[in-house]
Amino acid sequence: MPLIIPAPSPSSGWDWVAAATSLEKRKNCGKVTQIVYYTNGYFEPMPFYCHSWSCPFCANLSRLEYADKPKQVSRIWYVICIPKSQYPAVQKRITRAGTGYCAMQRGDHWVILTLDPVIEGSQLIAFDEPGILAMQCFIGPHEPGERMFRSSRGLFPEKKKSDVHIRRKILVREGFPVVLKKLKDDGHIFTSDKSGRCFSTPMGDFKTFLEYKKPDYFEVISTEQPARERINGCPN
Repeated sequence: MPLIIPAPSPSSGWDWVAAATSLEKRKNCGKVTQIVYYTNGYFEPMPFYCHSWSCPFCANLSRLEYADKPKQVSRIWYVICIPKSQYPAVQKRITRAGTGYCAMQRGDHWVILTLDPVIEGSQLIAFDEPGILAMQCFIGPHEPGERMFRSSRGLFPEKKKSDVHIRRKILVREGFPVVLKKLKDDGHIFTSDKSGRCFSTPMGDFKTFLEYKKPDYFEVISTEQPARERINGCPN
């Protein structure tokens, strides 16, 4: 049976990755592998994660990430806990005061941290207390679709935009360890960056590479190129 690479879906940016329901994403979280092919010829295999707060594994990763955010800005914050119904009014008051804030959902309440004491009843917390408080807020379980963290615009530094863009994403059925071993056995050399991400040496078009392999090399679930490349007529 020949290896069939599904045709791009005209209605979605990333085919299965974008079109799958939240339940499908959670079901496949950590079990399948996403291979990202970049415009500079490098490609990167990585486990596919759903990034949902209702997924225990991904929620824990997000919990650690967001708990570290307050101390990136300041070691001194003012904290207050309010019911969800009061959040819109309190958020407007903070915005009018012109101070930075971040808010973390905890059950039926929002825990709000502000850089200045602009909300009556807020208390001073310092050093590691904001991070400890954030860890307590993000303890699950969480409902699908919940937004657990909010912040004022520009409070946290934006990630640097790369000059290298994604040319294609391929989702394969095999788990990440199996995919990485197959690629290494095939002679590909990988280097890791500080975050532990694995990048291959340049190798040409990954889709073409897959098409020349034996049918069971990888079971491809979907393949897609970014919408901007389809619209602009960029090469596959």
